[in-house]
Amino acid sequence: MADYNQHIQQAKKNLSFLCSVNLQIPGSTDWQVTSAFYAAVHLMNARLANIADHHYRSHEKVNDALNPFNATPTALPEDEYLAYIILQNLARRARYLCHHDKNKGGDRAHFTDVNHFVRAITQLDILMRYMAATHAVDFESYEINCAQIDTIGLTYFSHLKVETVAE
Repeated sequence: MADYNQHIQQAKKNLSFLCSVNLQIPGSTDWQVTSAFYAAVHLMNARLANIADHHYRSHEKVNDALNPFNATPTALPEDEYLAYIILQNLARRARYLCHHDKNKGGDRAHFTDVNHFVRAITQLDILMRYMAATHAVDFESYEINCAQIDTIGLTYFSHLKVETVAE
């Protein structure tokens, strides 16, 4: 199983991939959301490995270990746990084009757009701030082509203004 440092390296690799896809394939919000989630997966697995030498193979086990209501040494604070769960749900929606709606009788088809990407980046930024503060992870700043983040005030993501070439 991967150790703490390997998970951190993979999270940073996923962050670089996210930025590359964002800049080179702008309409791929589904892959951008999914990449954001998998960066978070590795950050949370690094936390689990660092605190308790736990290594899980399923999202459910990770969720249980991070859940603040389970009173485990690896539990996250509520806000960070919620950020992780929101990001996980956004990635599920992006991968499977569905969103579980209890009030409407189950899964319905949904597409992922820039608003979902902004929400995903916001949740990922929360988790990155947490990892920086509690595990001394040093993140670089990531520039992405998404004007909607200009007003949010994210720590690790900023809007890269891409010039378009007139043909």
